[in-house]
Amino acid sequence: MSAQAFRPYSAALLAKWTKALAIASLCVLTVASMVSYGLPSLSRIERGLDDRFGRQSGAIVRAGATVIAGDYWRVWPAVFHANLTLARTRTRAHVFGLAYRSEETDMLWKNSGHVALVAGWPDDRSIGMVAAEHGITITPLTHLPEINLTLGRW
Repeated sequence: MSAQAFRPYSAALLAKWTKALAIASLCVLTVASMVSYGLPSLSRIERGLDDRFGRQSGAIVRAGATVIAGDYWRVWPAVFHANLTLARTRTRAHVFGLAYRSEETDMLWKNSGHVALVAGWPDDRSIGMVAAEHGITITPLTHLPEINLTLGRW
């Protein structure tokens, strides 16, 4: 058999083995993952989200805050998790962010009235600056252990 005649046969054989090897590899990786990490679990994913993003969500939701203000990198994860918490309770309320790059969502909560309950972190010095940039005057209301609550007017 010439080398040219052997090429199509070897390519077909290689294609068969490649597919079998890919399937076997997938099976081995799946079993190894399940042995290492356990079976997939929605509750474990939810616990991971709660641990990573939900430190202040309970306080924010209990207080009834509609806006979270402050540093960009703290505000947006907190907004995500507060809204996730509200969605889990099937509440129609929403929490919005007041931070750098929040201009696009301002119209969603600034039109609802002339006052908003604003939550922020006690150690975040950027809250007043961010509020001023968005034309909002804040008045301190109360200091809770996890968050500060202010009244935002525009």
